[in-house]
Amino acid sequence: MTKMTLADVRVDLDEKQLRDYINKKMDEQLHQVYWTIDINKFSELTGMSKSTLENVILQDPRIKQYERKKDRSKRYWLYEQTMEAYLNILDEWE
Repeated sequence: MTKMTLADVRVDLDEKQLRDYINKKMDEQLHQVYWTIDINKFSELTGMSKSTLENVILQDPRIKQYERKKDRSKRYWLYEQTMEAYLNILDEWE
């Protein structure tokens, strides 16, 4: 019977590079999955309550232009454009 010895391996990682890489990959996956989002998904992705989204974010013309609905049906927003506008709004906050 052969006895195996385990090797001790050390890997140095740059935390910022690793975090940036993970965020990039997550973002790529989201872009592949979502074409549109509803208010529930918007709330989940941003961590904002639906009431805050309604009162603060969704009334902004930069977001409103990406809203889609047919007659009185549920509202949807184009994902990529809406998230870009959302980040622009947040950049204006202190």
